[in-house]
Amino acid sequence: MTDRPQFPLNVEFSDGESVIVEDSLDAECNLEWLDTDDLQDPVKVRDALGRPVRLRIVALKVQTLELLEP
Repeated sequence: MTDRPQFPLNVEFSDGESVIVEDSLDAECNLEWLDTDDLQDPVKVRDALGRPVRLRIVALKVQTLELLEP
């Protein structure tokens, strides 16, 4: 097992919509602005192994992509 998130990622938005992103480029192009730490707009992200992921994308660039502590 690795300590980095494994793609694809499952992104679940607060409105119930979910998307699958296949890699970092897919995340940057399709999510554009996203912060899993934003309490005003909660988003859950899980990696291919079902582990929770912290993801922050700002202006089409992944700033943070890491596993959350269990």
